[in-house]
Amino acid sequence: MSTEKLSMYKDLEIEIARMWKMQTETVPFGIGALGVIKKGMDKYVERIPGSVNINELQKITLLRTAHILRKVFSIK
Repeated sequence: MSTEKLSMYKDLEIEIARMWKMQTETVPFGIGALGVIKKGMDKYVERIPGSVNINELQKITLLRTAHILRKVFSIK
């Protein structure tokens, strides 16, 4: 993710850190509408505390995309 995109989230990162008095970090990764991920995404996901499953994130993304498409194509 570019420096420009990361800087867009800096204010949010600072606000969350201030409100909840905890250390925050922006972890750059994205999933395409069809569940496509970029090579090396796993190194960023490992920086997120807790258990994050990339396959589960892809599934959620695909289901949401399908929901949006059904909604758009059912409009008459």
